[in-house]
Amino acid sequence: MTREITPCTLKAVRKLRSARGSWYVAILAAAASGLWPALAHAQAQTLTGLGPAPIVRVVLGSGEVNVRTWDRSAVEIDDPSNVTARRFSVEANAEQSTIPILAGRIQSPNGPVELPEESFAVSTLAPGPHDVVAVRGQDANITVMVPRNAALVTVQMGKGNISLSDYRQGTFVTRVRNGSVHLQGVGGDGYVQVMRGPISADASSFNRLRMRSGTGDITFGNCHSKQIEVTSVRGSIDYDGGTFEPGLARFESQSGSVGLGVSGGAQLAAHATGGRVLTAFDSGAQVSGHDGEQEVSVGGGGPLVTASSGSGSVYLYNGQLASHHVSADWQPLRTTLQSAGRPVPSEAAPVRAAAPHNATQPPVTRRTRPIAPAPSKVNAPQPRRLPPAARPPAQMRPRPAAPRRAEPIRQRRDGRAPAMRRSAPEAANPGRRAQGPSRARSG
Repeated sequence: MTREITPCTLKAVRKLRSARGSWYVAILAAAASGLWPALAHAQAQTLTGLGPAPIVRVVLGSGEVNVRTWDRSAVEIDDPSNVTARRFSVEANAEQSTIPILAGRIQSPNGPVELPEESFAVSTLAPGPHDVVAVRGQDANITVMVPRNAALVTVQMGKGNISLSDYRQGTFVTRVRNGSVHLQGVGGDGYVQVMRGPISADASSFNRLRMRSGTGDITFGNCHSKQIEVTSVRGSIDYDGGTFEPGLARFESQSGSVGLGVSGGAQLAAHATGGRVLTAFDSGAQVSGHDGEQEVSVGGGGPLVTASSGSGSVYLYNGQLASHHVSADWQPLRTTLQSAGRPVPSEAAPVRAAAPHNATQPPVTRRTRPIAPAPSKVNAPQPRRLPPAARPPAQMRPRPAAPRRAEPIRQRRDGRAPAMRRSAPEAANPGRRAQGPSRARSG
């Protein structure tokens, strides 16, 4: 049984289509007006009502963790689908004010690399009750928002990347076996360890910092430090365009290079066991020592900063290295900065040293072509006689003109003598020949 389509049915279909199109338009309008991010983060997990100076702990097997700060007394996880978060309270005491750092061991192309066991004191954790937020997972990529007044933030990963930004009022501890750690605008106290991978810090001001790596490079850009200790086994270290306050400042690498770029006053002491100590300072710096050990007073002196390398070289300079024109001897430090994505200086062309004005210049010798002596008349060589031109072959010789054969005299049929052939002048003037004989007869 068939049913006839009436105009009312067609009108209902058109209304349905228009309604469906309005939903699409509404979704696009929501995304354009900024409502879509709110819908995407609707499943974020937030733990509110935290007390003062809370503790945040993140432990992941692999992935990526971005730690940010805000002014709320809450911890928020943007994507909790692969992690679990729980909240509890602890009573802090003197025994909990020290965090043990376990020893690490990895294999490298040049043999095993080991980092010994250490401990790091936490001075920002006051005795008393503290709220704790613990986040755990196997593999996740998350962004964690923590309160600005958090007393302690720890992140531990087996494989992945950690990024910490704008955290200045507490103590942070980050440990990664295979991966990287990046600090941006960070302050306070901190401990950073990466067994295999790079470490970088930018625009940060540290009160007390301990950094160490197994095989990765460690780079700083525009940082300020009061107490800092940075070591590496196989990686290189560069503290570019930084400043120091009076306190401990030590940079050491067993087989990599070490670079110190100071923007303020400081007293630098460098030692290279198997390499050299290279310097690049503007006017005003006082340099003393030899290739393997040097001391430099920058800006009238200041905090003591030591740099040493076992088998690499140590580079001392003022400001940022990108503002200097260095020679090819600085290539290891250029490579370290370039691998970290930082600006590198241009390599200067070798310049020949100019001689002093009072120095005796050696005579300039010009190469001239030797002049042969003029030959004497006695032994003068005889001019060379050219052989006579060869006679051309017979087939190429011009043939002589054949003699003109006289034509036989023909007799006329009437018996008269044949008329003589006139020459060309006589033929042109026939009357001239006729006058000749008449003159003869008259004479």
